[in-house]
Amino acid sequence: MEKIEFILAKISGFNPNILNYCIGTRKELALTGIFYIFQVVILFFVSYILFNYLACINWLISIIMASICCYYFSKILYRIFKWIYNSKSFNVILSIAFLAQPLIVLISILISIRLLESEILFNSFFHNNFSNSKYLGSKAILIAFKNLIVEGEQRTTIIFMIIAIYILMQFIFIRPLITIYKSTNTLYNTFNKFYEQIKIRQPR
Repeated sequence: MEKIEFILAKISGFNPNILNYCIGTRKELALTGIFYIFQVVILFFVSYILFNYLACINWLISIIMASICCYYFSKILYRIFKWIYNSKSFNVILSIAFLAQPLIVLISILISIRLLESEILFNSFFHNNFSNSKYLGSKAILIAFKNLIVEGEQRTTIIFMIIAIYILMQFIFIRPLITIYKSTNTLYNTFNKFYEQIKIRQPR
């Protein structure tokens, strides 16, 4: 279990050598790694939906393109985590959370579209006489999705479902930022400062 905690904390940008001296903090920081994995997996899933379902690209090419998106996203996410820790500023978190809103909204919509695939097909069948989502263009899918929200018999349930997904995405994408910010006031930060000072003083 401890090894897993070390791995999860390390992929979030925390120094595993220092975590030996702050066991209590280590468990909380390991959660950041879990959120990190969740975010990458969600982005892969959403990217695949975007390329395969909406853009109607071959499934194999969609997987490759989604993997590329995940690779660059993971690199950006790692840098963001390091930036938040080094800045030690809550205003940085607010700025990142604000800039992340378009991405979170897009993710929520794409997940909702995938979950409502059968309803979208049913709506499109009567309006466009299509019976398979792969033969629908992205415009037709989005129009059918809009019709479900505006005119559908279960629009209230659908709207609540979209809101629930949006809130869940907010938690998954914003919660680790707060955890990293809080780590700047923990024992981990004290040991990290001491560790960095030792590294600077050591002869190269």
